[in-house]
Amino acid sequence: MLDLLFEDEDENSSQKPCRRGGGGGDNTKISGPPAPKNPTGLAGIDNRGATCYLNSLLQTLLLTPELREALFCLGPDELGNLGDKDNPGAKVRVIPIELQRLFARLLFQNQDSCSTDALTSSFGWNSNEHFQQHDIQELNRILFSALEDSLVGTSGQNVISELYHGTIVNRIVCDKCGKVSEREEDFLDLTLPITGYVGVSDTLRAMYAEVELMKDSNQYRCSSCQILVDAKKDAKLRKLPPILTLSLLRFSYDFQRGERYKETNHYTFPLELDMTSFCEEGLDDSDGIYELFSVVIHSGSTHGGHYRAYIRDVDGIGNWSAPEESPITIKSDPQEGKVDFIEISSPQQLLKTLLQQYAADGSLPVDKLCQVLMKETGVSWNKRFKRQYGSITKFLKRYNDIFIVDPVTSLVSLKDPFDIKSVALSSPSKPLNASPDHKDISSPQIADIANSQESLSTPAPGYGWFDFNDSRVQPIHDAVIQSKFAGRESAYMLFYRKKNLQRKPEDGLNHLESLPLWLHQEIQESNEELTLQRDIYDLTVNEIKVHLLFPECYEWSSGALQVKRNSDISPKCISLDRRKTIADLKQSVQAVCDDQVISPCCLHIAKELPAGLHLYDCISEQDSSTIRNMCITDGSYLFVWDGKQVDGMPIRTGLDAQPIFLRLSYLSESGDRSEISRGYPRDTSMRSLFGILSVLTDIPEESLNLQRMAKDGQLVMLERKDESIFEEGLEDEDNLVAEMETSKDNKWASSSKQLAPVLKENLQNQVHLMAENRCVDQGTGEEEWPAIQINTTKDKTVAELKQLILFKFSGESLSPDSTRLRVEDDNLGLQPPLHEDQTIQESIIKRNSHLVLEMGSPPKNNEISVTFALNTEQGTKTWELLLNRNLSCAECLEKATVAANLENKDYHLCRTNWFWEEQNILTELDHSLEEENIQDGDHLLLKEGRLPPKGYVRCQVWLYPTPQQGFLETNPQGTSDQAPWMHQQSQEILQTLLCSTQTESDNALDITSHHALLGSVEVSRDDKVDQLKMQILTLPSLAEICTPSVHYLRIRLVVKGRLGKVLDGDQTLKQVKVTSTSHLAVQLLPYHEQLSPSAVLLHVCQRIPNTRMYSPVEDFVWDTTGGPSPEDLKQALSIGTSIPVDRLLLAKKLPDKYDWLIILSSAVMGERGKKGKKKGKPKVFNLKQGPYSLRDGDVIAVKDLEFDPLNQDDFTTEEDDIGKWKLHEEVEEKKRFTNGHPSSISSEDMYDDIELLTTFLLLLTNVCLNRRKEKKNLGADGGNRNRRQEVGLSIMVEDFSR
Repeated sequence: MLDLLFEDEDENSSQKPCRRGGGGGDNTKISGPPAPKNPTGLAGIDNRGATCYLNSLLQTLLLTPELREALFCLGPDELGNLGDKDNPGAKVRVIPIELQRLFARLLFQNQDSCSTDALTSSFGWNSNEHFQQHDIQELNRILFSALEDSLVGTSGQNVISELYHGTIVNRIVCDKCGKVSEREEDFLDLTLPITGYVGVSDTLRAMYAEVELMKDSNQYRCSSCQILVDAKKDAKLRKLPPILTLSLLRFSYDFQRGERYKETNHYTFPLELDMTSFCEEGLDDSDGIYELFSVVIHSGSTHGGHYRAYIRDVDGIGNWSAPEESPITIKSDPQEGKVDFIEISSPQQLLKTLLQQYAADGSLPVDKLCQVLMKETGVSWNKRFKRQYGSITKFLKRYNDIFIVDPVTSLVSLKDPFDIKSVALSSPSKPLNASPDHKDISSPQIADIANSQESLSTPAPGYGWFDFNDSRVQPIHDAVIQSKFAGRESAYMLFYRKKNLQRKPEDGLNHLESLPLWLHQEIQESNEELTLQRDIYDLTVNEIKVHLLFPECYEWSSGALQVKRNSDISPKCISLDRRKTIADLKQSVQAVCDDQVISPCCLHIAKELPAGLHLYDCISEQDSSTIRNMCITDGSYLFVWDGKQVDGMPIRTGLDAQPIFLRLSYLSESGDRSEISRGYPRDTSMRSLFGILSVLTDIPEESLNLQRMAKDGQLVMLERKDESIFEEGLEDEDNLVAEMETSKDNKWASSSKQLAPVLKENLQNQVHLMAENRCVDQGTGEEEWPAIQINTTKDKTVAELKQLILFKFSGESLSPDSTRLRVEDDNLGLQPPLHEDQTIQESIIKRNSHLVLEMGSPPKNNEISVTFALNTEQGTKTWELLLNRNLSCAECLEKATVAANLENKDYHLCRTNWFWEEQNILTELDHSLEEENIQDGDHLLLKEGRLPPKGYVRCQVWLYPTPQQGFLETNPQGTSDQAPWMHQQSQEILQTLLCSTQTESDNALDITSHHALLGSVEVSRDDKVDQLKMQILTLPSLAEICTPSVHYLRIRLVVKGRLGKVLDGDQTLKQVKVTSTSHLAVQLLPYHEQLSPSAVLLHVCQRIPNTRMYSPVEDFVWDTTGGPSPEDLKQALSIGTSIPVDRLLLAKKLPDKYDWLIILSSAVMGERGKKGKKKGKPKVFNLKQGPYSLRDGDVIAVKDLEFDPLNQDDFTTEEDDIGKWKLHEEVEEKKRFTNGHPSSISSEDMYDDIELLTTFLLLLTNVCLNRRKEKKNLGADGGNRNRRQEVGLSIMVEDFSR
């Protein structure tokens, strides 16, 4: 179920979409060129889907100098030219050439990561192969085999065998005659089992050092003695390759469970491996010492995961630098300052340090070690580590490569207490967590570890390790390797190289000139192209647009700069490089201003605020500063003036002078309500505000009371203070009430009481909106569109709102006639364009709505917006039209076909819901859209097919399988003697029509899994069903069927994908409510059928005892003439199933609820319905009425209580359980959309969903296991688990041996 694990490409991709202008405000994005190499100087490889296994192996081969140099020595004279690969007869060894190109790009191309597309294409792989994960050990063998085949006949044909191939000799020595029998084996890699072994040396010792005694029942037949004799059997390594490959068998098979699993046990491997003791005698000791240089790591399970590689840079190609690590710290008690515990994620490092410091004689008892741990850290082992690592004794025994535990005395000691390097190898595999209350270590017990790490921070040349994780490469300490001894992410393949393969410093320079000439030129051209791309990208990404505003357009009013109404000077836009200086900016401004020469030129960053335009700090005085450093971003506004006055008024600038927009309400002397709206500098003190308002309202300052209306509508008194209005918390759009403090008879006294309701109403009338400008070019990225906040009132019209939005986006030259507004709903998406004559309150705009400004004509008063959809082979095409309400449906259809560029006019329109599900057809073409109740924003589906004439219907006809007879022994209709030949012929047509792509359903209750479209018929609604049958028999697929009469044909309605009502032959189509949207099901019967009006066609299935499964469904015609009661149905089914009535239990399936309704007897139902009623004659219940309401197509389950006595009331199946869970999920999803956007789900709900999902997965697992078990018990072929078919790995190579 959850076998496959999918890997994600690292976030640091080589190509990233960047926002133009450095994120300043413009949302135009461009895709950047590939990033240059990271500081390590080593390039990664892009993951093309699931190619991490290939990437890890290729990086290992690249950093194998001997193989890399051998490939680069091969020129076109031996490998051929890549351009000739398609020429007939040309010998072009594509795989080695593409491997050369990839290695050259990884080494010399200034790019962060490279692609393997060209190499995998040379393998013969298609794009699907990139998403199929394979085993890296298998790839290693297949790739080397492909290389050997590709290099046949060249100077490099033996490079693989010379570097990687070794020889094993298997020997058997006869104890009687001493004859030695030998058999040599060539190996590419040594496969090492890990189950039951401590590490690599332990496994090699068991395989190549120990001798097996062949005796007793396992004696050996000696060819010299010609009898069974005792013998000794062993294996030795006869020839060791320069590069030794070890494959660890971490994948095993569990025969009891019947599935594979991954071994995650602790399995060690050394940095230096001595193979001398595993080889034949006579091998030079120095020739058997190997050094580890690559570790391929696998994380995940047997069915999927991720590969990465830790590789040692033997030639020093890369630049190794110490990876960023947090220092080892201890957490202290903030009150007492004493140590609480040492937060080290590696317990082996902690225990090793404690043993080094406290074990005077080299060892400590386990209990004493626990006491020392408690003393030093302040926390016990059980509290700190037991949950994750188990008991301390088991932990020490597990890491027997570090610790030695005496089973008798329980003494713990270190294997090598003076090995500083092993201390470093025990460093934690994860960065140590640091928190603000941590402090650097000072105790000598821990300081030694830090010193040892510091001494190992810079490795010797050729010993720097790097982590190659697809496109990301980063340096690591060799200590991290030990963390891959065990666990879900553990070592899977090891590469060793002989220690005597020493490299000279000059060998690692890898000059570009060492490449073949053609490859040298290709890399140079590629680097030049990358440099050009980056230069162009830098110019583009640093280009910003700045809007220039001039003082002639503005005047000082209401505390801020306001646009003059009659100004004919529009803002000007200039493009700049943000890396240039302010001096360059001033020159560009002077060039644009033409005759508007301002001297001195003073530039201020301007921003539109609710109070008006405000100017911030001056930037023109810092000529040497760059535009970027002055926070000028894309879309910024610059005010160009003399720095003193605007329209004759001195202007304050800067953040302290930023105006806060306030609305003041008060009663004038005449008793009328007055309002003053203006801005006040944010540094205005409350005391000064009282003075200003006193002048504006003519209320004496000493008698002025000032109140603020809170968001809940309550008035809050404000006091005279020295604090500023910003510090007091006043914000834009706040409402203030001013009144005079005097006697109660004065008209001023009640002003707050009179104004409060009005202000509260005004507060409720205010609307805060978000407007988004989609009239600009967004580019190809995924950033948001430019957006602004809009504050207005509900009585404003949509046209006035649009004018306000256009003014806010004044930098764009947008016309009101060519733009319109929409509302974007979080759940329903974009709504139809708004009618501009409506007020905000009359429209669909709500508080905090998200508005979209887009290009397009706004709808007129009599126009509606209708969205059309057309299903094509390429997908669903949708478009929107503005149509007159009085337009006829025929004219609407014509406009829709013209807009879709459809030449064929045989189309019709269907209504749909919001999910584009087809409803009814628009048949009255002469009716107007308004008469057909087509509303603004409705969806119509354009379907191919001519609309039938008035009074006619055109229906699709589907062929369904012929009903089968099984456990029901009788059929009320009987079977005709002359029907078998017709039944056989109908079955052949069924097999021809049924789609080959349809698969048989596992659900026995699924009776609609096989069906095929026969075609469409056009009939009058006044025709009878028998005439419809005659019309269906004329369809091409049924033309060859010779039926005795139409009564061998059954017609049914298909409702919600299920077979429903059987159409009576004597009724008209109008009476049975057949429309053009109806789907008709046809079944060819092997018998004559003419159902009576009282007959009900049921689908009956029988419960299989002791399971939750049913036999296949069969048709059962129940004639209710004799009575429609539960007893009558039981009697009829008793005859059909041969089950006594007293043992029958029936239930009706409720498919929409995934539940069953047990059919009770009339007596039981009568007892339940009494509830205090008087006793009388027992009532006989009608099953065709509520609550059962039996109809044609209902599924009835039959249970034999003798063979299924347990859970008599349980008729459910596993499919019902899953269906109920899905229904619950749909209900919860609707609740989320009703309450708000899905992103607003609380963490508690999220955890509930996770728990519910876990329950469902467990349920689904049980369903699969139970179904397999039940099928096996029933003798069905249910023993094989359906898994994704494993695809074999192969590489296509031409034959170069001829």
